[in-house]
Amino acid sequence: MTYVDYLRQTGQQLFYGAGIYWRMYQKALIPASPIPTFVDVDNRTGRRLLAESGAYLIRWSSDPTNQETPWWWMVCDNYDLVHLTSKMRNQIRRGHKDCTVRRISTEWLAEYGHECYKKAFNRYSYTIPADENEFRSCILSKIGYETLFENWGVFVEDRLVGYVECVVEGGEVNTSVIKYDPSVIQILGKDQKNAIQSQGKDNLDNLTTE
Repeated sequence: MTYVDYLRQTGQQLFYGAGIYWRMYQKALIPASPIPTFVDVDNRTGRRLLAESGAYLIRWSSDPTNQETPWWWMVCDNYDLVHLTSKMRNQIRRGHKDCTVRRISTEWLAEYGHECYKKAFNRYSYTIPADENEFRSCILSKIGYETLFENWGVFVEDRLVGYVECVVEGGEVNTSVIKYDPSVIQILGKDQKNAIQSQGKDNLDNLTTE
């Protein structure tokens, strides 16, 4: 099962060109796979895709390189704390004392995740969170696709304060959703924010090596 398979099975519109499938995102056409995809699109194919989709633009990446370019992907393949500064390592270790990360089921997130999801929108401007029914319906639409989607929750004591949704495909992991309650960061301090980010990354790294 791939993410493209999931999109097709759930009736989402896809477009084919330059050897890959594309999907709409914020009025733009992007590669359907969330895993970094490198492709070249000629003018003829680009114009056809724009006409078929009605998108304003097409976004893609080509010619991966380790040199700086105007457009880039950021990929991290090593989360070992040894690569961080001693100050950052200390902050993360202190934060770990107050935060734990564990995998949560789709059903659990649908039932108990909306409050955290809603509070996460305090960080955003000009956006409105989905109501509880819409949130639950969206999350539950992933049931039956647990080999593709994994949810990881960040807890302070027994309270969900953040979560990520990951797409796991072909030995790679893409973090497709990140939500956390900003009030928790204000109360606990930036050490806990570093712990949330670090523990999430540690678990994602474990996924890629299993």
